[in-house]
Order: sequence, then C-alpha cells, then structure tokens
Amino acid sequence: MKQLWFKYRKLGLVSIFLISVASAVQIGFEFLKGTLLDVALSKDESKLLTLGIILFGAAMIKAFTHYLYTKKFKGLMVRSLADIRDSIVSSLLRRSHPEYMKSKTGEYLSVYTKQLDTIQWTYFQSIYGLMQIATETIFGLLGLIIIDWRLAIWATLLLMPTVFFTLADEAMG
Repeated sequence: MKQLWFKYRKLGLVSIFLISVASAVQIGFEFLKGTLLDVALSKDESKLLTLGIILFGAAMIKAFTHYLYTKKFKGLMVRSLADIRDSIVSSLLRRSHPEYMKSKTGEYLSVYTKQLDTIQWTYFQSIYGLMQIATETIFGLLGLIIIDWRLAIWATLLLMPTVFFTLADEAMG
C-alpha cells in the first residue's frame, strides 16, 4: 500500500484536500440550516428569503464538492486496483511451468479474486469512510469552538465513547 500511495500521492493529496473542503462545506451547511431555523422563528421574511437562497447555493456546493471528492478517490482506487491486478498476474506468469502445473487454475483465480476483494474493501472503503468521518468531526468541533469552547469540550467528551466503541467493535469483528 505504501508503494501505491507514493505512486499516486498527487491524486491522494487532491482527494484529502477535496474531502476537507467537502466536510467544511457540510458543517457550514448544517450551521446555516440552524441559522435559517432561527430566522424562521423570528418571522423576518426578508432575511428568511435571503438565507433560503444561500442555503440552496450551499446545498449545490455541498453536492458538487462531494462529487469531486468521490470522483478523485474512486479514480485513485481504480488505478491502485489495476496496479495490484497487474502485479498478481505478473507474479503468476513468472512461475515456472512445472510449478504452475502443480496447482489448478481455479486456485489461482480464487486467490486472485479474494486478494482484490480484501484489498478493495479493507483498505479503500474503510479509508474513504474514515477520512469523511474524521474531517467532518474536526470541522464540527471547530464550529463548536467558534460558538462556545465549553460546548466543544462537552461534545468531545460525549463523542469519545462512541469512537472508542466503534474502533473496538471493528477490531473484534
């Protein structure tokens, strides 16, 4: 995996940048929704219309940034898996004829598909989710710090057990 990261580090860095932007937009969108509700309760129609238009624009930006991140990350995943497939096939072709003939073709295909599925789901899908959750949590806590630092401390204390139990569950399962 380290070799793949170094080979596609530019695409990986672009993906990290885009998930950071998408998460910042997501958290800003959530705060904007709260502001819109406050204005709706105050019954200020001019501000409500303005914030409604801004919220629509923020929703479009949110969708677009998430689309860009998904596209770049999936491109990284496809390129990496293609390299892994090439490596597996090359290693099979490097075997000597007698060694190759000792095993059934189905065994090679089984190993090939199991390794690719494991790599795809273990590394890429979990990294995708982890990056998304981590960046949204960081930007959410930054937003809470801006509002009130005590609220951010309470949110962190309440969030820690959830993160710990989720990590422990994944480690055991």
